[in-house]
Amino acid sequence: MKKLLITLSILLVLALGGYMLYQHYYPKMVADAIVNDKYNKVIPKKYQPKFKELKDSVNNKVDNLMDVAEVNNVSFDQLIEGIDEVQEEDVRAALDELKNTKIKSVEQVFEIGKKHIKIDSFDPEILREAFLKNVQIKHIKKGLRYIETHDLLNKMDPETAKAIAKQLILQKKKKIEQKTEGIITEP
Repeated sequence: MKKLLITLSILLVLALGGYMLYQHYYPKMVADAIVNDKYNKVIPKKYQPKFKELKDSVNNKVDNLMDVAEVNNVSFDQLIEGIDEVQEEDVRAALDELKNTKIKSVEQVFEIGKKHIKIDSFDPEILREAFLKNVQIKHIKKGLRYIETHDLLNKMDPETAKAIAKQLILQKKKKIEQKTEGIITEP
């Protein structure tokens, strides 16, 4: 009986450790890999070119988001609050409509997203110009295919996706602050 209790205790500790790793460290590791080029040695060589392409694309889009936010006086905290406000059901509804609609323009996609996904911490309309400028229909169709092919709606935990998005913003904020400190401290 004592061995059973010890074994169950060890399994419980391992399970809790795994959960903590997934909930807290995984989003930070993903953001570090994208923003700070960390963990490149862990990625197999055959996947590195595709990862670099994805990383560059995500970095550019997050940089554009930061620029748009700054121009429109939206703080980092408001961006993070906006991510927290996004509800899984709303994202599912938007994706469902996109999947069942003949997409004719990027403007149409923005309108569908705005219709379903409600954000109160800032006006999502400020993102329209950057969205229209930086997103192409082929990106949207490719993303929708990827979501469907890999069943991401059922496999990706929404809270983890939010945590990764928030970590990306926090990592970018940290980089901006480091650059600013470097400029201020230079003679």
